Amino acid sequence: MQSFIDKMQLYYLRRPEFKDDLPDIKRSYLIQRIGMAAMGFLLPVILFLSSLFGRTEFELSMSAYYYSLELERNIFIGILCAVGTSLMFYKGETLIEDRLLDLAGLAAIVTGLFPMYEGNDCGVTVKTYHTYSAIIFFFCIALFCISKTMLIIKDNKRRQDSKEISRKLKYIKIYRFCSAVMLGTILFAVLYKTVLPKSWALTVCDGLKATFWIETIGVWSFSLFWFSRTREMDPGLRWIPFLRKKEQKRKAKDLVEGGRQQ
Repeated sequence: MQSFIDKMQLYYLRRPEFKDDLPDIKRSYLIQRIGMAAMGFLLPVILFLSSLFGRTEFELSMSAYYYSLELERNIFIGILCAVGTSLMFYKGETLIEDRLLDLAGLAAIVTGLFPMYEGNDCGVTVKTYHTYSAIIFFFCIALFCISKTMLIIKDNKRRQDSKEISRKLKYIKIYRFCSAVMLGTILFAVLYKTVLPKSWALTVCDGLKATFWIETIGVWSFSLFWFSRTREMDPGLRWIPFLRKKEQKRKAKDLVEGGRQQ
């Protein structure tokens, strides 16, 4: 019975990592960031599973699921609009980061609300709001990664704690990787349709479903960056979303035991 009471007390204790002003707001902010990264990661997974279990055909791109079943279309539009709205509400550390997040958020919303032309995945690239906004989204997030990397390098020059410097350097590598992948997906998507012979381009697009996998890699790199940035802000987070390190849980238990002894 006492063990059950102790567990219940954990739910009503203020988390030890947020024992300062406005802890609930900080916690909510971090959870929302993790949720946005999770939505980006799950979008291609949900669409792929829909095709794997026979609900829909395996489309040539994620955008093509707009013309599949109503559920898949709603998930596609809903996640893009949710991510886009969140990006517009978030604030960066500099004015340029604010503008990049605003533009990326708006681009994500436009990508969801303005579909591409049906059946044009492997044809000539048509200039639509959907196409332009998707490119702008990945380009802005890549620039945001680069901006964040530059800020960390600048801040590391003033730091004295070698352990903290080492921790920040790890995130620099992640941000560089994410920005390179996002820029690379844009470049590859444009080049394989414009440079390769039409027969080869058709094989890559239709046979290998290249557009779908390129979009998946780009979206996953965005999710990796966003979750890594959240983990950089809160070192208590584990790499598995929504879980915390054991030492953080141990602090909460110590608070319960300490309160009971008093």
